Amino acid sequence: MNLWSTNLLSPSPQIKRIKVYGERNTGTRFLQELLRTNFASPQLPGGAGVHEDREGTKEDLKPYKGLFKKIAIDRMSDLSNARSLPRTLGWKHMSPPTALLATTPEMAQSTLFIVTVKHPVFWALSYKRHPYNSYFAPAKMSFSAFIRHLFIPMGRDNVDAPYYRSVLELYAAKVDGYRALSSLGVPFELVRYEDLIADVSKFLRTIEEKYHLPRCSHSDIIRQETTKRHDSTTFEEFREKYKVEEAARVVSGEDYEFILSTFGRERLTWLGYPEH
Repeated sequence: MNLWSTNLLSPSPQIKRIKVYGERNTGTRFLQELLRTNFASPQLPGGAGVHEDREGTKEDLKPYKGLFKKIAIDRMSDLSNARSLPRTLGWKHMSPPTALLATTPEMAQSTLFIVTVKHPVFWALSYKRHPYNSYFAPAKMSFSAFIRHLFIPMGRDNVDAPYYRSVLELYAAKVDGYRALSSLGVPFELVRYEDLIADVSKFLRTIEEKYHLPRCSHSDIIRQETTKRHDSTTFEEFREKYKVEEAARVVSGEDYEFILSTFGRERLTWLGYPEH
């Protein structure tokens, strides 16, 4: 008998919605699409919200370029995220709003929270290549300089620090937020990106069986192309690229030690990664 035949499009008795969280460059877009195309359960939006007067804003900011324009747009996104927070549970890259969730137990307990993470070495390399929401210019830095450079978070990152001495400290703060979310006792799944792409079908099967989620199809629907613009990397190439046992060999020994000590070995253990 087909494993999904009795569950296909049948309502889940507990989970009413799915919410994905994960730091930039941890595969959130891939995971969101994977869940959306394979499960019928509604998924809460992961964007920062929409600024109401988009056309007016474009006109106001037209004379400005560079950092000033970026700061203004980020500020508008921060405000939009704050307004939509009770409805969407916020930006997918934010540290989870645990204070809000603690005050809305019914919504929290009926939401499946899926958090995606990446080994801090692979994550730092990815963020160097794709520095979303950075006020600096990582492309002009060496990798060693980049991981030791100041990082300024945005309001919607939902972290306490006004700045970090390294972007690895930002990632560490996000992981602390995921731990706080898991401690609320809500439906929670931590997904290591490297494990996900190594066996996507196993992940889908596990989620379906554990939470009785309704399926959209009897067969797995898995995107084979990258979700990033201007990137031609195939799914198989990603699988070959992200092997945890290679993490210590893709950067210098000095940088590897800096990454682990800054991120925190105890956090690495909580995420389920081995220390090589």
